[in-house]
Amino acid sequence: MTRSIAIAAIGLLLAGAVAYADSGDEDAAVAGSAVTTVVSATDESPASRSVSGFQQGRGGASRRDPALLAEFTNADNAFPLPKGRADVGQKHAVICCEFWIFEAWVELFDDVDRDGHYTYFRVGFDVDTALTEADVYTRLFLRGANGVWNLIYESEVFPIFGSSGSDDYEVETELVAGYPTGDYDVLIEVYDAYYDELVVEYGPAEASALSYVPLEDVARDGLTAPPVSISSGGGGGAVSLEMLGLMLAAAAIQVRRRRRTG
Repeated sequence: MTRSIAIAAIGLLLAGAVAYADSGDEDAAVAGSAVTTVVSATDESPASRSVSGFQQGRGGASRRDPALLAEFTNADNAFPLPKGRADVGQKHAVICCEFWIFEAWVELFDDVDRDGHYTYFRVGFDVDTALTEADVYTRLFLRGANGVWNLIYESEVFPIFGSSGSDDYEVETELVAGYPTGDYDVLIEVYDAYYDELVVEYGPAEASALSYVPLEDVARDGLTAPPVSISSGGGGGAVSLEMLGLMLAAAAIQVRRRRRTG
């Protein structure tokens, strides 16, 4: 029974190949273009999930609970892009001099296909102030090959204390969709929560750790599916997809030869 099903399936595939070849090269080219358009990644909307908090709040764990990750949506461009960063490589002089970032770093996680590009990353930074204490919030941006800064997260308001080294802040982000495989720049903006003003801008121009970060979304980080075969259930008789492909190609060649000699 299984062998009969396999033979019937092969027959249908061969018939499809013959019909496809008879339709002509021009129609095949058009069909191929249509498929390419449908699966094009350029139509994807960027989507990510993030969680943030003080480094000490992580309690020594390598990562925060994934259940805490929440989707961030930059609907209708409600948040402005980084001021002074519209052009690639342009450096912006931030408000001086009550706030600054002492250092920043990036940690990478999750590379299922082992291509060197990661889907989950942490951005950590130490915001200092000349004040005894201040309330701030941060915005995080990514810039890919298209040169456009994309806002991926805005934090809640959190306190910082002078130049303390115990108030390091972190943002962990998982890229869900819309982020092609490539190298990305990271930009951190810090705002004074009381005046709602940008006070620190820190990115690739300030720290090499925030440039050329190898990333991709989870949709591009899957394992390759194992080969599939149709088995008769007895000894031998299995037909692999590779063999089916060869049979289909041979059938198409025979049809084309008949069309040329007919």
